[in-house]
Amino acid sequence: MGWKEIDDNLNKRKSQSIATRFKFDDFKTQQALLLSENDLGVVRNGGRRGASHGPKVILSQLKKFADHNNLQELGIISVANQGQLDFDKMQSQSIKTIKNVTAKKIVHLGGGHDHVYPLAMGIELKNPLIINIDAHLDTRSDDVYHSGTPFRQVANQKEVKILQIGIHQYANVPQNYEGMKMDIIDTKKLKELSHTFSDISFMDEIYKDHDGDILFSIDADAIAAADMQAVSAVNHDGIPLEFLRKLVSQYKENTVNKKQILGIYEYNPLFDELSAKDARALASLIYDFLI
Repeated sequence: MGWKEIDDNLNKRKSQSIATRFKFDDFKTQQALLLSENDLGVVRNGGRRGASHGPKVILSQLKKFADHNNLQELGIISVANQGQLDFDKMQSQSIKTIKNVTAKKIVHLGGGHDHVYPLAMGIELKNPLIINIDAHLDTRSDDVYHSGTPFRQVANQKEVKILQIGIHQYANVPQNYEGMKMDIIDTKKLKELSHTFSDISFMDEIYKDHDGDILFSIDADAIAAADMQAVSAVNHDGIPLEFLRKLVSQYKENTVNKKQILGIYEYNPLFDELSAKDARALASLIYDFLI
């Protein structure tokens, strides 16, 4: 057998992966994956450059996953790119693009966490609740907008409930709390409520009591360093990946008759291993959410 036959054999496998379901630049699919490939907000916040490459690296892992005929067509839509250097204009253009997305199930990949602001403003949400899994509140009151300001931006422009989970008090200055209406479950409290990351039932009442749409946002730096090192701020006391999987599965189950919106931000492939293990972990999280 020559190399051509080997290549042909390997190429046949592509027809068995979920990549066959990808529909690039298609705004009319029932499921959509949005790519915001820009890390200007991270740099403006003093973070490490590289998160702009995150969405494509995660997508490159996701497209290898097997198709068991459970995935609907998935629109792959570019929302922002690294060539956009005017931050405010980029956010405005991103909102306009996202408003054209009609999907009921959406996965949004950044880039910096600043991209959750255009997502929250672009998607039509009824009585919205934002659940943010993060080590940081991202409610800074700085004079310029960046990856540390999105939830204050959202709260300044619309009525929204915010639940922050996994917060480190030492990673947030007092001003981050001022003028914000939000519920906070810091890491210490989270360990108590979950019996050290083994029980997610403390979230049941939250889903039961909220009758509106819910946006579920994940900053990858909330994940424990043992499971996720490819981020700007590695978390020595973070949330185990398997516990996060349970939270995402719970969100999926409790929003089955609503819009389902999952955002994943600040994965930085420049700090991943050669095996791209962190990208593959996040891709598997997305796969479970889509299937």
